[in-house]
Amino acid sequence: MYKKNAPDRGWLFLLHASLAIVLLVFASEVKAQSSAKTVLKVGVIGDQTGSADIDKSYDVLRRGVDILSKENVKCVLHTGDLVESNVSPEKYRARFDEAAALLDHLGKPWSLAPGDHDVNPPFPPFVPDSADRSREKLFYELYRRRVPHLTTTLNHSFDIDGYHFIALNSQEHLSTDPRWGDIFLNKISADQITWLKNDLAKSHASKGIIVFIHQPMWYNWSNWTPVHELLRSHRALAVIAGHFHYDQDEGEIDGIRYFVVGAAGGSVKQASRDAGNVQHVTVVTIQGRKVGFRLIPIDGAEPLHATPRADMDRVQAIDVLLGELFGFGSDNSVCVKDNHLFNQNMGPAKLSLIPVGNPIDQPVKLSLQLLSDKIDLRNSQFMPGACQQVTPDGQCILAPGTRVESSNNSLVVLNNRFAPLPPVWESGLDVKPGSTVAPGDAIQLRVRLSFEGVQGRHFVEGTAAVTIKACSP
Repeated sequence: MYKKNAPDRGWLFLLHASLAIVLLVFASEVKAQSSAKTVLKVGVIGDQTGSADIDKSYDVLRRGVDILSKENVKCVLHTGDLVESNVSPEKYRARFDEAAALLDHLGKPWSLAPGDHDVNPPFPPFVPDSADRSREKLFYELYRRRVPHLTTTLNHSFDIDGYHFIALNSQEHLSTDPRWGDIFLNKISADQITWLKNDLAKSHASKGIIVFIHQPMWYNWSNWTPVHELLRSHRALAVIAGHFHYDQDEGEIDGIRYFVVGAAGGSVKQASRDAGNVQHVTVVTIQGRKVGFRLIPIDGAEPLHATPRADMDRVQAIDVLLGELFGFGSDNSVCVKDNHLFNQNMGPAKLSLIPVGNPIDQPVKLSLQLLSDKIDLRNSQFMPGACQQVTPDGQCILAPGTRVESSNNSLVVLNNRFAPLPPVWESGLDVKPGSTVAPGDAIQLRVRLSFEGVQGRHFVEGTAAVTIKACSP
């Protein structure tokens, strides 16, 4: 029988349900706040190969591992170029095991994205999109022992503390690069794109997605766009690459942080520290959706600041230009007779500096230093019209574009298509009093180009050298 004063059970049910929802929302907010306060630390190691001495490179790697071991990182990402492919298969196996053993000293999981030196075929010849996949097969065999779920396209993924990490393979088209040579061949295959779509679809509940890869393939944006659009649609946090042997901060693109780490053993630039002349490892901190990068120099010197791409592209163009100094010896001929220096026609010896200009959009300061302790410069001067200004301390200011026909961060063409480029500087030469020179001695000139960048002043150096010959009788 219905009683007028009996409790309305429907109302009580709604009340309890509402309280449950409030408690669930509150618990979710507390969990989200707690997650946002939690910091995940991940180590990143760049290239060892592309060096003159791989044993020294592995010693740098060992020191980098020691640094990261003390940083309490949860895992380490290696962006590739761990092994030099231009060796015999037996040597390749031995080197891989040696390098892997060094990484094992981390005492934490480590993961590797294949680099060009890991998988490119031995050279010469150098064949873009080479069909010789012998070193790639070796890499697959050796690395798959550690990563059983490694795909045939050498990509794989894993989770750490709720974050999803993806290693992509930038080397499917062998002997290609996103900046050099046939850049159009340097792209991700349809098979790897399909794998990436499926992997991302399965990781939608992760706290965030971090991608690491060897080559910064976004330098050819048309090839990279399909990958970027996939990552953007899944709100990826960051893409990390190596390959360049210098650090470079790309900033954010559609909310994705793009970052290039420098070498940890591979060759570095003859330049200022923030222009790429440093070996380092990196600690990535991830807190919620915030990603930070801390560069740790392996030499223990002062901390590094990530260099913005605007500066590093300019540095790279200047470095490419200074590569032209290899022709200094053929531009200059110096011989010795009775401890006196002459040119090839037995006239007074001199040096002429020709292949130097300004390939960037900022004024560049050119300074020169003779490195040979047995030689004196005589009547040295910058040639009339070469400099926008000569500073009181004798340095040449080159206006933007001076003596350069075209330039970018991988190619510089000097303005000598229709007529020989005149010297920017000349000097006579004498043997220093009390010194003796002989055939085979080298005369070296340090050439430094510096500019004011977005983040401070940077310089890049090159060495011009000529070998003294014996004068003909």
